[in-house]
Amino acid sequence: MPAISCGVRARPWSASRLDVVVPAVTIAEVARGGPGDAKVNRVIKASDVVAADEAMARRAGALLGRARSRATVDAFVAATAAAALSRLGASRCFVLSSGPGDLEALLTDKPEVQVIHV
Repeated sequence: MPAISCGVRARPWSASRLDVVVPAVTIAEVARGGPGDAKVNRVIKASDVVAADEAMARRAGALLGRARSRATVDAFVAATAAAALSRLGASRCFVLSSGPGDLEALLTDKPEVQVIHV
């Protein structure tokens, strides 16, 4: 599940100093309603879950158009990370993902958002 961590002077692996944001659309990719969801549920409980409203959908759509991509969920993750920078007053965001390629393409104009392969 892609997770977004943002902070003003934080290091990427110092979670206690970061705000953790999870785009709601990513929960659908990993939560299956069974006992295997325990780890996912712990992350969600400790995070700020951001809904996919119309404004976020439009930001994601603009990213898809610019990158000529069809990676819709990744576009929501990228749009959420970009929005989190200003919403949290952060200077950096780190997007943790097991598939960073599409995210990197969507975030080419946001050097303050770093995609980290996990």
